[in-house]
Amino acid sequence: MRALSDRLAGGVSTGRLVALMLFLIALGIGSFIGWLVTGSDPGEVDAIDFAYFTPDSTATVSFAGAFPPSDRPALGRPLGIAGDGERLFIAEADAGLVSVRSYAGALIETLTVLPAPGAAAFYPVDVALLPDGTLGIVDTAGSRVVWVDPDEPGSSGVLAGAAEAVQPTAITASDDEVFVADAVSATVVAFSLDSQSRPRRIGDSLDPPLAFAGGLAWEDRTLLVADSNAGRVLRFEAATGELVGFIESRLELPRDLTALSDGRIVVVETFARVVSIFDSTGATRDDTVGDEHTDRVSEGGILSAPEGVFWDARELRLYVTDAAAGQVKVYNVREETQ
Repeated sequence: MRALSDRLAGGVSTGRLVALMLFLIALGIGSFIGWLVTGSDPGEVDAIDFAYFTPDSTATVSFAGAFPPSDRPALGRPLGIAGDGERLFIAEADAGLVSVRSYAGALIETLTVLPAPGAAAFYPVDVALLPDGTLGIVDTAGSRVVWVDPDEPGSSGVLAGAAEAVQPTAITASDDEVFVADAVSATVVAFSLDSQSRPRRIGDSLDPPLAFAGGLAWEDRTLLVADSNAGRVLRFEAATGELVGFIESRLELPRDLTALSDGRIVVVETFARVVSIFDSTGATRDDTVGDEHTDRVSEGGILSAPEGVFWDARELRLYVTDAAAGQVKVYNVREETQ
């Protein structure tokens, strides 16, 4: 104000002074509104307070919430999803990146990779945490699998062992092996990151062969394979490649899958717009997620195009990517009582 008084004394008119003060006030109000809208950290705005089962609820599945919120920019066609206990990794195919978020949906960072030589873009469709702590990403535009170290931004490369997969479609890993589905050979390529031996193939003697493996999951020494175009889920003994079980129900484009802590199998059925929960044998459909039978589904829990799924064993929640909605939708799931 002293400077303004000095300027006024030096010949600034009262009208100009009033105009200047109004401008400064407007500028301050605009900045304050901008702070309210964006916050000091965009990730804080995206964080969700998930709902739990109510104390008197007898439901087995309930909608907990979704992110990003509907008033925030949608994800770029989210497909595969994985988590390491603290962070979620979401393949946003149309955006050409993998977003890293907290389990509450707050954006932490984004991971990007240069397109493969000759490819127009980087198009991530599936992700998995690898035995060495890096993130494996299936890039269908480049017909390759790349690795990225989330703790060292910019550190990435082509996953050498996956080169046997000419057209990779899905990825998962155990404690010591990586599994990559290959649409060309209609098999799953299995290899160790620290082994010099040639990768082995699972499903090479299957009759009929895999039509298109859209999702893989590791569960207690067995490999679960969502054979999307054949409408089936198969279970292989990982060490021998022997087929040891399958879900008998005809499925509507099974795209991804996982296992719950109690051994039940979760299958994303994209055409049915639902996530199905089968018993551990795959013989019985115990429950469905994301349809009208889900508790609190009217609060935004209906699935329109589910693609990927991740199980948070600590909080007993399913994270489901909805490609059409551009969101990750989250559901509480009760474990079976023994």
